[in-house]
Amino acid sequence: MRPLHIVTRPPRDPGDESGLVVVSVQVHLSGPQQSEIKLLRAVTGGAQTCLAVRVGPTLQLVSDMAALDSLVDAWQAAANLGRGQLRT
Repeated sequence: MRPLHIVTRPPRDPGDESGLVVVSVQVHLSGPQQSEIKLLRAVTGGAQTCLAVRVGPTLQLVSDMAALDSLVDAWQAAANLGRGQLRT
C-alpha cells in the first residue's frame, strides 16, 4: 500500500472551509474486515496532522480528539446494540 499524505489548500481566513471536502458514504460490511490506522503528518503549512482509519474499503480522516471521541462513542453504542442481535 502506498503512503498517504495530506495536501490541502490553506484557508484564507479563520472559518474559511473552502479547501475542505466533505463526502457522505454508506457502506455495507459483512465478515471480518482488514483495518489499518496511521498517523498522517502534514506536508504543507496549512494542513494539520490527523489519523487515517481504514476499515475494509472505507477510510476516515480524523482531525481532532472531539471527532475521535465521537467515533469511539458511536462504535461502542453500535457494539452494545448489535450484541445478541446480529448474526455471528
